[in-house]
Amino acid sequence: MADVYESTFFRLMISEDNMRADMLVVEPEKENESEITTEMALDFLLEKGIRMGVDQERLRKVIESKMYAEPFTVAIGKPALSGKNGWFEFFFETKVEAKPQVNNDGSVDFYNMKLFEEVAVGDKLVTYHPATKGEFGYDIRGKFLMPKNGKELATIKGKGFSVSEDGLTYTAEMCGKIEYRYGEMNILEVFEVPGDLDLTVGNIRFSGDVKVRGDVAGGMLIDASGNVEIQGHVAGATIKAGKDIILKKGVQGSQEAHIEAKGNIFGQFFEEAEIVCGRNLEGNYLLNCNTYAKGKVNIRGKHGVIIGGKTHGILGIEMHNGGNDKELPTILQVGISDEVMEQYSNIAEEIKKIEEEIQQIEKSISKLSMFKDTFYPAEYEKTHIKMLQTKIVKNAERTKNLEKHKELFQIINQAHVAYIGVHDCMHVGVQLFFEGYTKKITSNYYNSMFKVMDGSVGVLPLDL
Repeated sequence: MADVYESTFFRLMISEDNMRADMLVVEPEKENESEITTEMALDFLLEKGIRMGVDQERLRKVIESKMYAEPFTVAIGKPALSGKNGWFEFFFETKVEAKPQVNNDGSVDFYNMKLFEEVAVGDKLVTYHPATKGEFGYDIRGKFLMPKNGKELATIKGKGFSVSEDGLTYTAEMCGKIEYRYGEMNILEVFEVPGDLDLTVGNIRFSGDVKVRGDVAGGMLIDASGNVEIQGHVAGATIKAGKDIILKKGVQGSQEAHIEAKGNIFGQFFEEAEIVCGRNLEGNYLLNCNTYAKGKVNIRGKHGVIIGGKTHGILGIEMHNGGNDKELPTILQVGISDEVMEQYSNIAEEIKKIEEEIQQIEKSISKLSMFKDTFYPAEYEKTHIKMLQTKIVKNAERTKNLEKHKELFQIINQAHVAYIGVHDCMHVGVQLFFEGYTKKITSNYYNSMFKVMDGSVGVLPLDL
């Protein structure tokens, strides 16, 4: 609550936090006007404990201008300013997302995509800007207000880089792929083939990312735990990745190519290949391929077409054209597969088993503590630590399986509303499969969406 003080010539109101004082000059009788001076006002303020932040110039103008009975702010405090926390300035993209560029015709340019950020020896990676100190403040009664100083950040941990003596500059000490996650920065080796991958180079099995700057010949193998990027064409080869795959010029598989990724697959085109995709598949056309994606299959561009083979996108399929005017048999399927349902069931059973094991471990730890005094201290400690370590391992397994279970649950939920969409023409000869429902295309459909409605496969317009 504000404090209020009055005298013959002045009225003063001081805020509860002592950071502001408002004042008004009481209108005097005519014969007493000359008695009101700035010095009188200043003495009154000092008497009431106002020692700092007084706006003397404004006070003088109010009195000289005879601005009676008009409240004005006569004093104001200065809040303490907190210092700024330390912060890192990064000179590389800390979050690289594979996003293809869409051309004017709606097709996709996969050539300029990148899956990871590359650095070279000597590159400046990060600059640290130290925390700053705060500035003192004060209230109008003269009390100093303590500021909060900014907090320093912990040094970035990781490998593949050096830090200057003052701790401000981080520099790459090796060439490779750089990642920054959860406050840790690592430069990882990338297996790079500077030209074509053929028998003169040999098969590649690598725990990390692989980059091929040329073509991949038929019969070759790439098996990587990370991402795979191929800048040339892929023939009848086997490409496997633990993350994403980018095929910047596509696949001419001659029914021998196998492309498999736990993440996304991107490619200009896919011909006569087997494709297994843990997330989404994007390309400009699919020709005579057997494709399975746990996410969505998206074939773009005015020439984007799926012709022949079988394409199964659990979360949906969208294309410019489906089939062709020669009525080449083409199968398009959306919705949950038996494989996903089996995985979902198996993971649920595994979680239940692990939880039972954790409960058993907790019971054993509890029983052990009851007999603590009968053990030799060293023997008790050894047994206790072993049990705790086992519990930690089991909890980690449980967390990992819960994440997988949640991911599959979301896929199953989204799959129920999956649709097959065609922006131009769905040709005669295409067969559509949904969960328990089928539709054979016997006449051409244009700009259409096919989905299950009221116990059958219905057709709706697909907005462009």
